[in-house]
Amino acid sequence: NGTLSFEPVRYIWESGAKMLLRITDEYGNFVDVSKDHIMFINGIETSANEVKIGDILTVNLFNEICSSEVVKVENIEKTQTFDIEIPSTENLFVNNIKCHNSRWFRYLFK
Repeated sequence: NGTLSFEPVRYIWESGAKMLLRITDEYGNFVDVSKDHIMFINGIETSANEVKIGDILTVNLFNEICSSEVVKVENIEKTQTFDIEIPSTENLFVNNIKCHNSRWFRYLFK
């Protein structure tokens, strides 16, 4: 419903070393995510590897939800990654950029 909620993280676990993408918006916010991480792009859930310059992110600026344009998508180094589970919202803001909550079970069946 667009309301910001502050609640504790339920669980964090390692999900392996992965090649990362750095997605940067027009305000200089950036997030480093694995290519299979789910992002909110152009109002829908999309894999990070499908993000393109000009796509629209949902961002939190000064506790106001608004839109921001992607200005850079770049490959960065392979890094140990972690999944974060937020219990009720199924999403979280990372450096002001809305990302989808992890779904740990998808890794169990890979």
